[in-house]
Amino acid sequence: MSKQGSRTQSRVWVQDEGFVSTGSSFRRRPNMECKCGDFPIIRTVNDTSNPNCGKKFWSCNNYRNSFEKGCGFFKLIEDEEFCTESKDEGLELKLKSEKTKRKNKKLTMDLAKTKNWLKLSLAFGFASFGTCLVLGTIILCK
Repeated sequence: MSKQGSRTQSRVWVQDEGFVSTGSSFRRRPNMECKCGDFPIIRTVNDTSNPNCGKKFWSCNNYRNSFEKGCGFFKLIEDEEFCTESKDEGLELKLKSEKTKRKNKKLTMDLAKTKNWLKLSLAFGFASFGTCLVLGTIILCK
């Protein structure tokens, strides 16, 4: 059984998918595992004293720093590799956006149909109630 992709939002590994979801974006994950057997995620160097500040790198979810104990997996991402990923990401986000727009349009149309049926049902209900009220009054008055 090979683990090919994941969604970090739900932290469930999915078979035979080559994407990792980080927030709302999809990224291709390299075929690598860290020492603890987990798959790496993309992070950014935030330490301003580090010469690699601002660069992206692969690391384990259990990555250790000077304060925490954990896995020591670390690999800097080359700029060309990340640019290619960004272009793929943009295309995937555009496709996802178009799909969301189509779904939104369909749901809006379904909502309009449902509102029309509700109005029709209310009109029929009031007409039925009025008819029953008139017939009941006629029967009681005789």
